[in-house]
Amino acid sequence: MDEHTCVVHLGADSPERIALDLVALGADFTLGGTPEPPPELLRHLREVGERLLRAGGGTRQYT
Repeated sequence: MDEHTCVVHLGADSPERIALDLVALGADFTLGGTPEPPPELLRHLREVGERLLRAGGGTRQYT
């Protein structure tokens, strides 16, 4: 940790909600901790990212 980073602990009833909360932070982030992030969360983050790219005129598809 330094003056440019912090740790945020999130919990929710669904991976979709955690993905939305992370996007709402309005900052770059990485997922850390143990165990690894659940695959459902990673999938929802990809889906939200693709949706935002389409809304912004981007066309890139991530697999």
